[in-house]
Amino acid sequence: MNPDGISPPTRKSQPPTSDTAFAMLQPKPARTLVRASRHLLVCGLSQEVVKEDARLFNYFTRFGGVEKLKRILDEESGGHVVIVSFLDTRSAQKAMKADQRLDPNTPFRASFYESTKRVVKVYSFLKF
Repeated sequence: MNPDGISPPTRKSQPPTSDTAFAMLQPKPARTLVRASRHLLVCGLSQEVVKEDARLFNYFTRFGGVEKLKRILDEESGGHVVIVSFLDTRSAQKAMKADQRLDPNTPFRASFYESTKRVVKVYSFLKF
């Protein structure tokens, strides 16, 4: 209302155009919630690279303090995985955001990992 006691005319809403109606009907992308952890599960590395503890340790210490590296053999696929335990969650998050390559010729895949005794089952969903 303005000082004269007259309310301004209201603007009628326009019916949606075909483009906006179509956009309103589209499903929204599902959000995938991944709980951040101070542990990363790293896979996709060759057996030779997995055995190079110093190389892996040097790579991951760029993102923060590393408590330990643990190598695990997946009996199902015969592949190796490495669990990197950082001292804090922020360091693990930095490592996840970084380019996942030890060097230009050595890519890997990483995922946050909650420490349990079922490593093989967690690894099986990362294979592709």
